[in-house]
Amino acid sequence: MKRYQVLFAVLVLSLFLRAYYVHAMGMGGGMMGGNDNYGMMNGMSAAPVVGGDGTAYLLTYQGSAASGAGSGSFKSTLTAITTAGQKSSITLTGFVSRPVLSPDGGLLVASTSMPDMSQYNMMGYYNASGTSKSTVYAVQLPLTNDSRPLAISLDGNFASVPVFANGKLYVVTTDFGGSMMGGGMMQNPQQGKSYLYIINLDGTVVSKVEI
Repeated sequence: MKRYQVLFAVLVLSLFLRAYYVHAMGMGGGMMGGNDNYGMMNGMSAAPVVGGDGTAYLLTYQGSAASGAGSGSFKSTLTAITTAGQKSSITLTGFVSRPVLSPDGGLLVASTSMPDMSQYNMMGYYNASGTSKSTVYAVQLPLTNDSRPLAISLDGNFASVPVFANGKLYVVTTDFGGSMMGGGMMQNPQQGKSYLYIINLDGTVVSKVEI
């Protein structure tokens, strides 16, 4: 299997798992979580991402998938914890993906599904649809409580974890999970669209391919 095919398979798998995960929240409060928090361990996502200086980056989630898309019911908090125990965090509306570190370690990059655009310094708008959108954002490290992400908007309500490769970012987005955010099963899955975005590190889009 070619390197491109492997990368594409990883992106699609991460996006499928995210849509399934969010659907599970709307059905019953999440995996190992309560009715008001969702995710593993009562609202916390998996293992931390750890930088070269030993700083750990954790995501916690709060909200209800059954409250409806675009209602601001999803909240994601990104927290940085240094080896000295110092904490700083930012909270964003929507479902934030697991972050990844840039190759030089100076940026933390993630995507947000169903975001509030007012919480970002927008570098570009690449969503043709006004209602179906997600973001890819970057935060300069070290993270502070006042950090404001730089972001671009993309088509598709759900976005995968970004992947760094060949000096670019690769992200898959989709509309297939949109109705899950409203607390129901997908009624017309054939109407959704999915895309592979390849993005330069300056935030410009190299290509967008419908898949």
